[in-house]
Amino acid sequence: MSEKKDDDDNDNPNAPNSSTTLNLQSPYFISLAGQLGLGGVMGYSTGYAAKEIGKKVLFWGGTVVIGLQMLAYNGMVTLHWGTIFHSIQSRLKLDKDGDGELTGEDARLWFNKFTTVVSSGVPGNASFLGGLYLGLRS
Repeated sequence: MSEKKDDDDNDNPNAPNSSTTLNLQSPYFISLAGQLGLGGVMGYSTGYAAKEIGKKVLFWGGTVVIGLQMLAYNGMVTLHWGTIFHSIQSRLKLDKDGDGELTGEDARLWFNKFTTVVSSGVPGNASFLGGLYLGLRS
């Protein structure tokens, strides 16, 4: 009779002594799956929103440049782009590494700061960053 009981336990994936099966209904697994899923969805949403905001900022920035260039072309204003760029750069403090130039290293540092800020305290941090990447790429 004991042999039959042991065989039944091996066939039951929810058996308490089963070491080869993963109990998908355990509170730990449900919590982990929830954190990974929630983190990924939050990351994707954040990445998508950041991309859309960036597109709008670039659109309106481009619109301003086109307007200024049209005024300059028609002789209504004189633009000193070097002075304008230097003024914008110094006011916004875009040069993160302090080398006096706006380079790819500055962009990398800004992106690292962005990801640190938006992922701080988020459950499933790794899945959040994966979702963020997918949202930015979508």
